[in-house]
Amino acid sequence: MRVTRRLRRDEHGFTLVELLAAMAIGMVVLFGTFALLDLSVESQAQTADRVDAVQRARRGMDQVTQRVRSITCLVDDQPALLSAGDDELRFYSSLDAAPTGPQTEMQQRTLRWEAADDGRIVEDVYDGAWDPAVGDYTFAAVPTSRVVIEGIQPVAGTPMFTFERRRSDTVVPRVLAAPVAAAELGSIGVVQVTFAAAPRLLGRNTGSTLESRVLLRTDDPTDEDDVPECA
Repeated sequence: MRVTRRLRRDEHGFTLVELLAAMAIGMVVLFGTFALLDLSVESQAQTADRVDAVQRARRGMDQVTQRVRSITCLVDDQPALLSAGDDELRFYSSLDAAPTGPQTEMQQRTLRWEAADDGRIVEDVYDGAWDPAVGDYTFAAVPTSRVVIEGIQPVAGTPMFTFERRRSDTVVPRVLAAPVAAAELGSIGVVQVTFAAAPRLLGRNTGSTLESRVLLRTDDPTDEDDVPECA
């Protein structure tokens, strides 16, 4: 009995002050753990967002440069480009790998940047058909349009499209001012595409810049004249 009474006297437990102090310390530790977890999740989401932006930009850049490489002349000694501006490029294009005679896959294409969807490049394709009766192409009046890439913006101080003279052209300056005058379209030998791909969560100012220089296949670097050749 004496032992039981002594044990009962020793079971004092926590005072209210001790309990409140323990709860406060526990809450600080718990909130710190939650904050660290939230920071980790946010950092992971931002990393995934950046990776997604770069992957989207690379796919879009591949498609844009593929289209620019497809630029070809419609007629001998005529410019392959119809117009060339800071954010729009219109040209004759052929994806015909090995044409025999008139190219059967001739189109007019337009690549243009729009501000919609946080910035996007849209492609307009006017299908062409060879008319043997007149010996010329006819093009559809209404284009087929599709979005090539979304979530891109021009880089500050650099146009979406930049144009340089043919390598055999010794005229300076090498870079042609946009919009390129009609008389100068045949002098274009290099098209540079530059844009920034912005992550969807982080905003435009945290994007990655991509740049691609395309040597037009109408530009023969061994030819000394300034007349464009067809592919």
